[in-house]
Parts: sequence; C-alpha cells; structure tokens
Amino acid sequence: MTTKEKKAFLGRYQELEAEERDIREEIARWESRAQKVTASWSSAPGGGAGADKVQDGAINLVQLQKQLEEKAETLARVRIEIERAIGTVKNDTQRRLLRLRYIKGLTWERIAMEMHYGYQWVCKLHGKALLQVEVKQAIESDTHPVL
Repeated sequence: MTTKEKKAFLGRYQELEAEERDIREEIARWESRAQKVTASWSSAPGGGAGADKVQDGAINLVQLQKQLEEKAETLARVRIEIERAIGTVKNDTQRRLLRLRYIKGLTWERIAMEMHYGYQWVCKLHGKALLQVEVKQAIESDTHPVL
C-alpha cells in the first residue's frame, strides 16, 4: 500500500465523523421545525393541515436517526481498523502523532504544539510513521470479516 493510500485509509475516520456531525445537525433542525409546527398547530383553531407537517417531520426524524445509528456503527468499526493500523507502528511518539492527526483530527500546527516539536519535525515524523503502518483491511466473506 502506498503512502497516499495509507493516508486515505487513516483519514476515513475524520470524514465519517464529519458526516455524523452533519446528520446530528440535520436532526436538530428537524426537531426544531417539529416543535415550531407542533406549537402553531396545537394553538390553531381547527383545520388539520398542521398534522401532515408534524407527521412528515416525525418520519424525517426517524429516518435521520436510523442513518445516525448506521453511521455510528460504521464509525466505530472504522476507528477499530485505524487503531489496529496505528498499533503496528513500533515507536510510541509516532503512534501518538498518528492518533492526534487521524483520530483527533488535529492540524499539523496543533500537533507540533501538543508534542512540543517544530512543524517540520512533525511532518518528518509523520512520513516515517506512515512507512511503518501496516494496513490489514477486513475482507468481506459470506460469514464474517477476516482480518
């Protein structure tokens, strides 16, 4: 696996985490809408037009919550895969750097500050760490993933 492919593999966690945040924000928007529609519907004298909006909002919320659950399961699985790959690096400092970057999602500048190193040294350490990373992706079989 090339260095570029390793970066892409390790970077999946941050991408999935961003997608999960987006879904959470969407759920919050729909909950807010549902509360507004419910309040205006319940105080409205007669007419059932608000009921459809409440029902549509509830359906959207259920779908988004199901999506969020699926994303959370994927996120947990991917994190385990990435932790396993990071664990193949023998040097503690390099493993820490990889966790700060690919699990916590810190910038290179922040990592340099956190580790008390210069920016360029962090970049060099990252390159060395990537050379040591061994990626064993799950291969889907009929029964279960094999690592």
